[in-house]
Amino acid sequence: MMTSEIDPPELLRTSTSSGIDGSEQLMSDGGQEDLLISDEGEEKPASKVVIPGDGILARIVSSKRHKKSVLAYCLLAVSVVTVIVLLGIFIHRSGPNSKRTTEAQESLGQVETSPADSAEYLTFRMENGVKVLLISQESDVDDVPLSISVNVAAGSLDEPKDVPGLAHFLEHMLFLGSKKYPGEDEFQRHIGDHGGYTNAQTGADYTNYHLKVEKDGAAKAVDMLAQFFISPLLNADAVSREAHAVDSEYRNGISSDAFRLDRLFRLTADKKSPMSRFTVGSLETLSQPDIRTRLRHFYTEHYTADRLTIGMWSSFGLSQMKTLIEKSFKGIPKTSSPKQVLQEPFPKGFPRRMARYKTVSGSDVLHVFFPLDSIRDDYRQNPSSLILELLSHEAEGSVLAKLRALGWAKALYGNTYESTAGWTILNFDITLTDTGKNHVNKIVSLMFQYIRLIGDSGITKQAWDDVQAPRKLYFRYTKPIINPIASLVTLTRRLSFMSSAADLLGAPSRQIWEPSLIMKVLGQLNPDNVVILIGQNNDVSLKSYDQLFKFNYSIESISPSTRADWHLAPLDSDLSLPPRNHFIPSSETLASLSNQARVQYPVLAINQLGRKLWWYPNAEFSQEPTQTVTLDIVSNDSVVHTNPVWFHAAMILWQEMAQQALATGTYNALLAGFKYSLSYSTPRIHLSVTGYADDKVLRAYLKLVLEGVFDRIDRTGAAMVFKRSQASVVKLYRSFDRRHSLAEHASFDVEKLLLQLTSNEVAHEGVLAMLENTTLPQLRSFVKAFRRHLTTVGLLHGSLPQLQSKSLFQSITDVYGGIGFNLDTVDFQRAYRITTPSASVFRHVSTEEASINSLVVDNIQLGSTCVLKSSSIDNFRGGCTEESLRSHVLAEKLTLQLSHAFFAELRTKQQLGYLVECYTGSYYGELHLYGLVVSPGHNVTDVHSRIQAFYMQHMYGDVMQKQMTDSEHWGRLHRSLSTRLKQPWSALSEITNWMFKEISLGRLQFDLNKQIEAMNDKMDSTSGHDLMAFFGNALNDNKRQLTIQIFSKDNTVPLNGTGVIPESGIDSWRKMQTPVPQNRVSYGI
Repeated sequence: MMTSEIDPPELLRTSTSSGIDGSEQLMSDGGQEDLLISDEGEEKPASKVVIPGDGILARIVSSKRHKKSVLAYCLLAVSVVTVIVLLGIFIHRSGPNSKRTTEAQESLGQVETSPADSAEYLTFRMENGVKVLLISQESDVDDVPLSISVNVAAGSLDEPKDVPGLAHFLEHMLFLGSKKYPGEDEFQRHIGDHGGYTNAQTGADYTNYHLKVEKDGAAKAVDMLAQFFISPLLNADAVSREAHAVDSEYRNGISSDAFRLDRLFRLTADKKSPMSRFTVGSLETLSQPDIRTRLRHFYTEHYTADRLTIGMWSSFGLSQMKTLIEKSFKGIPKTSSPKQVLQEPFPKGFPRRMARYKTVSGSDVLHVFFPLDSIRDDYRQNPSSLILELLSHEAEGSVLAKLRALGWAKALYGNTYESTAGWTILNFDITLTDTGKNHVNKIVSLMFQYIRLIGDSGITKQAWDDVQAPRKLYFRYTKPIINPIASLVTLTRRLSFMSSAADLLGAPSRQIWEPSLIMKVLGQLNPDNVVILIGQNNDVSLKSYDQLFKFNYSIESISPSTRADWHLAPLDSDLSLPPRNHFIPSSETLASLSNQARVQYPVLAINQLGRKLWWYPNAEFSQEPTQTVTLDIVSNDSVVHTNPVWFHAAMILWQEMAQQALATGTYNALLAGFKYSLSYSTPRIHLSVTGYADDKVLRAYLKLVLEGVFDRIDRTGAAMVFKRSQASVVKLYRSFDRRHSLAEHASFDVEKLLLQLTSNEVAHEGVLAMLENTTLPQLRSFVKAFRRHLTTVGLLHGSLPQLQSKSLFQSITDVYGGIGFNLDTVDFQRAYRITTPSASVFRHVSTEEASINSLVVDNIQLGSTCVLKSSSIDNFRGGCTEESLRSHVLAEKLTLQLSHAFFAELRTKQQLGYLVECYTGSYYGELHLYGLVVSPGHNVTDVHSRIQAFYMQHMYGDVMQKQMTDSEHWGRLHRSLSTRLKQPWSALSEITNWMFKEISLGRLQFDLNKQIEAMNDKMDSTSGHDLMAFFGNALNDNKRQLTIQIFSKDNTVPLNGTGVIPESGIDSWRKMQTPVPQNRVSYGI
């Protein structure tokens, strides 16, 4: 699978960058940001195995205010990159239509936009030399937040050799006050008070600062951001203190595979190149007597006007936005600085080597790197695009299809690892099986055979057009920018080096077919110009040790005989170039809503025993001819309920087999814009499909997917697929401790203990044992029994008319059959609640191999809520009782009240650690208040005490008491929540998920405006006194509290003590809680 092209998306790099509130963005150190335009979801051909107990991982590890875990962020980043690049664009809004781009003095060119893009664009250069991009997007919502990004064309490659991490350190420091706004937390507080978000990231040749803020705070927020580049204070005491935050960030990455990979790749590079250096920074590298002077010098030398690019997105008009920018940023002096010519990391004649390292996660992975001459500025020719596409292909004849057939690999991803003015590096990551790790040389040989195949076949215009076809289709129907901040980060990065804004959005009409350049790049992908890194699950034969990131590794030369073998190996007969993609629909066959009758709410189009279909036309995104198909395939056979452990194990194996069987066959459909997601929960399979509204293509795709799920298990070759699937899921379960970060472990512990409150939940260990001992005949018997009695509940949402939708749904259910039954007898929705007043602590030692961090997650249950698995009012979509509505409103206001103060006190002032966060969230109907601190060098019991002290001080201190009676402060909290609640849908799939939730829970509350009105009424009726009482009740002697404490391996605190739940005592703790009644789910029938 291709996850990147020449400029925008590049895979994880060396380190992460700090946000002003403890949040974290990928600090693509040397590369570009993982492309950031669409957040519509995972685009891999098969969804991952669902392991019971993953419910709240995402919120703890990757919140809107926190992207700290490199691995968690990697999943999130690769997910976003794949959506954009597989559909073949660099950036979200493009097209041959530039009529809406407003002319301006000193214009940088007209932005070519998509016909579906209603935004207005303006580009110009200010008198001081700063480049500016403005995007004005009309909205029916009054309070649309403003987003802004400032890109500085300077990063870690520019820092002096003797101060590693200086660029990253400066990024931290700019948030801590300016001459005009001197308070260290003044900027953070203003953004937080106005419902905003802000962050930054440092790359190899750029640093980006960005924020989102409500309209009433926008003017001041923009001015405060401008002061970063006019008069930062860089106070001495803040410098000393913030160095600890950078050091904590570095230490937090020690047990990360992404950090290890990047570090080892740098160790294979020429030491004369700045790319070979450590770039995160630590106390050791930053504790220099003249560090403040060095910061000031770096700032003066590199943060010049000619290196700045500003991007703004808003519902303001262009003239108003232009005035706002010029007023605040005109104070930047007109300065310039030449970019230095840097030593290449892999110059001609420098040996290309092979290196091995031990992975934290226990995975086996092969990384193949090709250092190239820079092609960053060849963005119109895009020479690497076709090469990446062909080498990353997964259909029959591809490298990956061959590796899967041999049982050597599970996945292959190609991307642009780094692209600067001086060099470009392409990278291919191959996830190996236990067998495949013993055949690395043969795997690399297959790659070179395929490269020769491409060259010998010639780069044809037909091959180019085949790659461009799905991109053109996606581009034509794409909607306006979904995620303004993410888009602006990429856009300002690109505009900083582009010669014309016309190419900013990557319009297909601007692409140039230049086969000679493609062949030139392809010629550099040869056995004499390859760097190979191998991640392995043990440290056998790894003789070297990296002191910075605490891991074993080895580096060796690639022998001449091995290179010769790669040069001369004959072409494998199973390799071939991909055929034409028949899943690409034509614009003529796409369904349109133009002649369809409008309906206000979903319609129950089929109501038969065994088949329930709801239909709703795509009204919100009518310009997009897209379709979603959502199915719950529910079984009422006794196999579902008799043995919960067996049910979970069988479903995991079945799902993995289906995904492996479908991987090759569905890849072309994925490229064409069709994707599926498969998951399960008792007693159902949940399948969702999204794609274009082409009835013929969608019908063929659904048939392919469903046959893969239900029938492949009985076909020829199933034994081999089962063997590989079993090995894969067993390995995942066994390596759970190694694959997850501290924050993930803590969330898993919270969830595990909450799950113990219901007697029919199963333990991780029990499922693992069942996975290891299950046979294929047993699994076949399970599948046969599961599909014996089935009822399918579906929602077809999109552009297909009702008649076609009904026909499509009938054909879907015909694939797997089954005897229908009455759904009212089947399903239950669990609520996990600590019902006996409790302040319990669960402790264990970290399983992270080299971790020096400890972690505390303090979890206090606040009450019931209407949002089942969401953490934010942004996801509120109705269905609330009076009590849960009130609790949810108060919990959201509590988050706004506490989050900034928690970070400012425990992270900025007390420096407990880099990762510090406080938020509220919901988990299966229960609201929780989370306090999270990952801390190097601090005793966890002390950290826990400080969290509790913060709560008590904030509850009973003068500040909160005063704020709760301050009408202006209270009104600001109310406006912030109200603004977020009114934000429009960002994707068709969001609406689908909300409607299907209403259907599956039997609530059928489709009048969203009525629900929003009820939420606003509840916000109006709650007071500061109500919030104080709500918070106080959470902290009183009857509080329902569960704290997770994970110790570093040098822990000296005993694992037992007062209130501590021992591993052996979980069952006793569960019996102390009062069972919560289970609620029947009726699917609205």
